[in-house]
Amino acid sequence: MIRALTRALDAVPHGVLVVSSELRIRYLNRTACDALARNRGIGLRNDSLAIVDKLLDQRLHELVAPAVEKGRQGHDHASGGLFINAPMSRERIELIIAPVPDSAARNGEPDVLIYLFDADSPRQVSFDVLTGIYGLTQTEAKLTQLMTNGMTLDDAAEELQISINTARTHLKHIFHKTGSNRQTELLHRIECGPASLLIGFDGAQLEMSGRR
Repeated sequence: MIRALTRALDAVPHGVLVVSSELRIRYLNRTACDALARNRGIGLRNDSLAIVDKLLDQRLHELVAPAVEKGRQGHDHASGGLFINAPMSRERIELIIAPVPDSAARNGEPDVLIYLFDADSPRQVSFDVLTGIYGLTQTEAKLTQLMTNGMTLDDAAEELQISINTARTHLKHIFHKTGSNRQTELLHRIECGPASLLIGFDGAQLEMSGRR
């Protein structure tokens, strides 16, 4: 069960951390590990979560304390959030701090959940899912990946070294295969669907039952 939960959390495109009341790391998924390794204002210090800015680090501790108390009382509502700007950069990481009800019985003290969002990092969209489940061609899948990461259709066409008319034709095919009618709907479907999972597939043909 533990291995299955760990693999499932590693497939989530957002960071998930479990920490103690003193911010000592009990668990972090792959996305959180990657984000902290970039050390953009937040990272690990002596196996504990720490923010470079001392005021924000103090604020993080202040948000963890009520989350611990809520966990003791069996509540699961988040206690707050933080924006952490990277030094010398416009990039930032966002945190949400939430209790883990009834976790004290197992560890002696309540655990705290921290959800980490790194919107400035490249979005990893599964090429295998795009081609295998949605049936996109390689070029259509690459176009979808570029657009999901914020490129306009013109910029994506230039990146792929194809004409804008060819890109528009590919986009029409992508709409049809994914069941989308416009670009915003397509991006929402990709970001919220199976292509957002950080998992790999073998070379076998993938198939989603009920696809039309």
